[in-house]
Amino acid sequence: MRAFVKLNFAVKFLVVAFSSVALVYETSELATLYYKYPTVVNVKLEKEMVIDLPSMTICVSMFFTRSVLKATFGQQMAKELEAIGATKDTDNKTIELNESKIYEKYSELALKQFPIESLFAMSPKESHFISCNLSLPLLVSSERGFNCQSVSKVIETFHSNGKCFTYFSRLNQNLVDPRLYKVSLYQDLRASLGSIASIQIKFPLEEYPNYLDIAPASISIHPPNMLPNNGKVHKLRPGFNYDIYFSKTLSKLLPPPYETMCTIYQTNDPNKPQSRADCVDKCIVSVWSHLCNCTPNHISVRRDVHHMKDYMCGRDESVNNSIAGEMRNACYDQCLPDCVDEEYDFDVEETSHTSASSPAQRGAINYGEPALKLRKMLFSDINLIRRFSGDVTYNHSPQMPFIEFICYVASLASLWLGLSVLTIYDYLTKFLLLMYRNYKRINTQNNTQIQPKLNNVFVV
Repeated sequence: MRAFVKLNFAVKFLVVAFSSVALVYETSELATLYYKYPTVVNVKLEKEMVIDLPSMTICVSMFFTRSVLKATFGQQMAKELEAIGATKDTDNKTIELNESKIYEKYSELALKQFPIESLFAMSPKESHFISCNLSLPLLVSSERGFNCQSVSKVIETFHSNGKCFTYFSRLNQNLVDPRLYKVSLYQDLRASLGSIASIQIKFPLEEYPNYLDIAPASISIHPPNMLPNNGKVHKLRPGFNYDIYFSKTLSKLLPPPYETMCTIYQTNDPNKPQSRADCVDKCIVSVWSHLCNCTPNHISVRRDVHHMKDYMCGRDESVNNSIAGEMRNACYDQCLPDCVDEEYDFDVEETSHTSASSPAQRGAINYGEPALKLRKMLFSDINLIRRFSGDVTYNHSPQMPFIEFICYVASLASLWLGLSVLTIYDYLTKFLLLMYRNYKRINTQNNTQIQPKLNNVFVV
């Protein structure tokens, strides 16, 4: 019988030891997975009736008008233009081509000679080219036809594409009410097929330095917390209507310690990063300025930022593509992603303008010298339309929340050692009862030892 008891104790000890090792191993594996803070992604297709306005950037392919260049460079430029006009046996098209080269030459010279602050003062204003109005009411109002500038201040930038104007941007804005950037579709059930904003672009081609530019403007649809530097761009030509169908992809990430490692950027100070894209741009500008001692022209240069006293880089002041790519990748890795990351995709349907509806006019736009005269009188109309398919949202959530981690550990403890809340409570009460009994026993023994004996007491 004693041998059986010993054998039973030994087997039980081995089982408990094995179970304890298994519990520790699996708990450590579970903890390793938990402290990697992985996430899972839920995908949802939404067709909301209240949507955020996307940012829209329109660039005109000029930095300065011909009038400004003439006023700036005066007689020096006038002599070169007179020399071209005095050339004999030269047709008008060749003269116009040579004039365009001179204007482009002095436009490049102005970019090098004047600081960025002066360049903005010399450059054309938004009102010279663009008229923008909302076709649908804002969420804060039931009225239609708001001017796009009433939503947010138009941001002016310089870019290699020319002078750019960004609408509905949240950069440099002290946002009081986010509803100012939302439009309501409830009053127009067919709004998914209708225009959200209507834009008209005027092309004063006689003021373009390059008179023969076949695409004197461009447009990009992008998130409101960035400026388009590497995104999709569509060229605009006078005499055409453009229906732009857009949709949004939204990613909701989690901040550290989760693996998505996102951050929430501030939006008040334009000199500090306001989004990941803005952080990358500022990083590239800083490195480029250190290497070339000028501000790169392939990054959108905003007004009212700390480099207004700097100078723009010329076309001959650049680094090779491989170094530029490494620079962008290094800056991209340095900047954390946005916790709410937006991406916009858009398609463009292009049709001939109503003012050029006849075959003769359409032919004149595309071919021959008469196109130059006709284009001076034409406009481009743009309609911003939400896609009927709706928007896609990727919502990141913890793969293993803390309460789930505790439940997994408890289930392992129950599996390997038979522990549960009731057994733990039972063991705890027995332990406390044992401690109490030991305390009472020790206390009784101490009282017995210090009790005085009667035979040691003397009465005097």
